[in-house]
Amino acid sequence: MVAVSDKDADMRDPNFDLTAAIDAMPDTHLLCRDFGHTWRRFMARHVPAHHVYEQTLRCTRCKTLRERVLNERGIVVSSKYVYPDGYLVKGMGYLAGEDRGLIRLAAIQSDLAKQVA
Repeated sequence: MVAVSDKDADMRDPNFDLTAAIDAMPDTHLLCRDFGHTWRRFMARHVPAHHVYEQTLRCTRCKTLRERVLNERGIVVSSKYVYPDGYLVKGMGYLAGEDRGLIRLAAIQSDLAKQVA
């Protein structure tokens, strides 16, 4: 698994082939990139010595972890995502606009292919 904070999102490599990357993605990754993660409670604990709460949510589809630390007033002190191996695609960067459309099309085409099979 790979830990990434929100500020770690990288820019797209100009030589990156998005279509090939999408074609190689498992359905669970396509669905999470299309609809977002389906978070469920995974772990929580109070750490009185540090005056914080630690909470971890896990995606039921792709198993990405969302970890956050809150102070005793409920203010988020830090947060990060821990992605399963293969979820992050080197050079892909942030997807928006038409790129997200390619993800949506790949997800629905995968659903259609399963209906035919």
